Amino acid sequence: MHTALTILAGALCLTASIPIALTWRSPIVRTVVMGIVGYAFVTVAFHILAVLAALTGTSLVTPGNLAIVTALLSSASWATRVCQIAQRRRSDSEEPASSSKTHPRARLNSASLVPVLILAVVLAALLACAAASGLSAPPRGWDVLTYHLPRAVSWLQHGDLGAYGPEAAFYPGNAELLVLMGLFTGTDRLVPLIQAPFLALAGLALFALARTIGARRWSAAITSLVFVASPMAFFHSTVAKNDLIVTALVLSGVLFLLRSLEPDGKRNTRVWEISLAGLSLGLAAGTKYSILPFVAVLALIVVTLILVRGARLRTRARGDRIHGDAARTISAFAVALALPSAFWYVRNLLVTGSPVAPLLLAESTALPEGWIEQQFQFVTSVVQWWAQPLIDRHSGTYTGSAGFGAAFGMLYIPAIVIYLESVVAKGTAPEVRRKRGALLVAIVLGVAAWWFGGHHLPRYLLPMVALACAPLTLLLEAVKKRARVALLSLVVVALAFSTAETMRIVYRDGDLTWSNLGGVERKEFYRVPDVIEEFPAGTKIMVLRVFDDEFYFGTFRYPLVGRLPGNDIVMEADIDFRVSLADMGPAPAHHLLVEAGVDYVFMRVFLNEPFTTWFDERPDLYEPVYKSLDEAYDWYHMPEGSRVMTRIYRVV
Repeated sequence: MHTALTILAGALCLTASIPIALTWRSPIVRTVVMGIVGYAFVTVAFHILAVLAALTGTSLVTPGNLAIVTALLSSASWATRVCQIAQRRRSDSEEPASSSKTHPRARLNSASLVPVLILAVVLAALLACAAASGLSAPPRGWDVLTYHLPRAVSWLQHGDLGAYGPEAAFYPGNAELLVLMGLFTGTDRLVPLIQAPFLALAGLALFALARTIGARRWSAAITSLVFVASPMAFFHSTVAKNDLIVTALVLSGVLFLLRSLEPDGKRNTRVWEISLAGLSLGLAAGTKYSILPFVAVLALIVVTLILVRGARLRTRARGDRIHGDAARTISAFAVALALPSAFWYVRNLLVTGSPVAPLLLAESTALPEGWIEQQFQFVTSVVQWWAQPLIDRHSGTYTGSAGFGAAFGMLYIPAIVIYLESVVAKGTAPEVRRKRGALLVAIVLGVAAWWFGGHHLPRYLLPMVALACAPLTLLLEAVKKRARVALLSLVVVALAFSTAETMRIVYRDGDLTWSNLGGVERKEFYRVPDVIEEFPAGTKIMVLRVFDDEFYFGTFRYPLVGRLPGNDIVMEADIDFRVSLADMGPAPAHHLLVEAGVDYVFMRVFLNEPFTTWFDERPDLYEPVYKSLDEAYDWYHMPEGSRVMTRIYRVV
């Protein structure tokens, strides 16, 4: 029943987006609109339930309630559409017959459909590969197992969207709402695929964006393939993170921003496009803190363009009307920006006093000392960042170090030169130059925001790289005849190389944490004792930090959940605890655990020989339930000869 209700809720959200998507004529733009608006309906529905749950103190975030709210939102969307059609018909009937106008549709011949069909086929093939990888193994990845999945499990258990567990529970969680929908089905096997649809959305948005700045269909399709077939983009379509989601949202936001600059657009359509730009960026701001500087930059660009347009039109119309239109447009953008994101920041403000907790909390450990050194996993010097697309230097595991692809590395430097020339070229139409200039400013400021943000991870550059793919179209169109054939041949070879490298890495057998061996079951994957699966739902288990090793410590959080809705997993560093049991004696530690309602203590260490703890010395307080000493996992890259010691104690 829960699975059916979850599917129904998702279908209702897509259905609710159709009336809005019909405003545009382009099938690709309509598809992008459906993706953005459908995702927004899902997000807003969850937020409505979360607010009601907080006000009433009851568990309301359930599949049934989600279906009810999405049904109401869908009904409201279609009712608004019906009213608009009725009003338009009344207006048309009042006009003289001679004043009626026809709006010719764009004609598509079979030749113009070929690049679109090729793009669609490649996207379908990539999505099939992502599905094969995602469905063949349980969710994986340190971030996924440490906080993306655990926070969704906490929401499932509590029936709300509160902050539970690690400090990462305060991060904006729009992406984890999709994880929660996957968990509503009673299994986590669909969770690795939450980003896969956004690979398609990013590809279509990039195609439409390239067309908006004047590219032909073939060039736009090739440009889109350069991004979606890149190792970084495809890899993220197979894991339950949020970087690809944010990238698709940023691409869509910039797409509608540039479309709003078209001079022949209707005023109502322009407001819709500005609103969709705000909605896309608002969804991104409600998904990931690292994108906030870029969202702020784009918001500033939007407001500036609206004001500049108003100033330009003021000479042709009454000033008060222009001021009113600008104010309404900016207001529409602001409301759309806040709608899918404000919940998380208001929640954090009410709970912690900081809307961006834990980033500005004095006791926060979200950015530990030495965190900036993470950048040297990917480059050997700071200067190498600017050549990183050409280097594609992989670290020990294929995580955020995945490259942007050989095709992008080959094309992006000459494309920048040609694109800069096109922005100032007098032979280009003024409106096209404005759109290209706005895109260039967005890319430059986005990269600057990433650089000065300090947290240098390649995956945080995904949105800016995706935007930077659009100018590649001008390079593809600048060369003629034989040179064009030669360049396209090189691009095809580079795309084939990138795709082959991506598949090799994703399907290799040396790193089970990040890749896929095929047909891996939960027990084999996580190496969790059977007793974990046998505990009744809601059993509270504390994971001990035996050594100061965040990787091995954090990864055990989600695997210990067991069968959904699962066990309640807590850790010493959680926002509700912040204690170190190692600094306490057995009796004080026991008192603390009993007061916190902890039922079991879980400990797992990697060592060369077994050892005992004071838990073993006080069986009257800590009853041993499980003991084992096994060979170390290959995928944990432990030193040769290491063993895995696992202990589970019941708190008496």
